[in-house]
Amino acid sequence: MRETTNLHLEIYEPTDNANLEDGYNASMRKLDIRDGEISTLITALNTTVTSFDGRITQAQTDASNASSLATTA
Repeated sequence: MRETTNLHLEIYEPTDNANLEDGYNASMRKLDIRDGEISTLITALNTTVTSFDGRITQAQTDASNASSLATTA
């Protein structure tokens, strides 16, 4: 039996005895683990993006205030 390159899912070859329960279940577990990892990464990325969004908004406000002060001066 071979495995896929990235996720290492089981790939049956013509000479393999088909043991669908072991091969299928192992592949499903690997997919489920990878999905959980990706969900965690997406959540972390969303938190980071939200944080940067707030910083950008504050920087825009600060720049606008500085521009107003410069014009007044």
